[in-house]
Amino acid sequence: MAKHRVLNNGFSLMESMLTLFIVSLISFVVMIQMPSNSGSLVDREIENIRYFFHNAQISAIEKGERNVIFVYQVANEIMRINSDGTIEESIVLEQCTIKTNSMTRFSYLPNGDTNAFGTIRLNCANSDVNFIFQIQKGRFRVEQ
Repeated sequence: MAKHRVLNNGFSLMESMLTLFIVSLISFVVMIQMPSNSGSLVDREIENIRYFFHNAQISAIEKGERNVIFVYQVANEIMRINSDGTIEESIVLEQCTIKTNSMTRFSYLPNGDTNAFGTIRLNCANSDVNFIFQIQKGRFRVEQ
């Protein structure tokens, strides 16, 4: 009688399913722990504007010179100009538009204070966003 040899060339169905289950479980755990990018483009632009104002204030304090902030509605741009009249930094708004009744100019003094009280009004994705500046200590708040 001839003997039949059973060849074992590969994995069984049970081994394959177990491997897929373990890989799926590991990838599920990894996906849960990944940081989500929940911020929208509008939120990022508002945060960039906030950083812009903080940087202008810090620059005025570090250099000991006045930084003038110009808000150009037509160009939809906010610029920081140093005491020599040189443009130090500017930000062109892409997601928000500057409203007509916004404050157009103010300065950060060498001690970090602002020289004006007012509001920069923006329209971001059909909602109003206001940067409200106080004279004391260069503080501002954002209202959405």
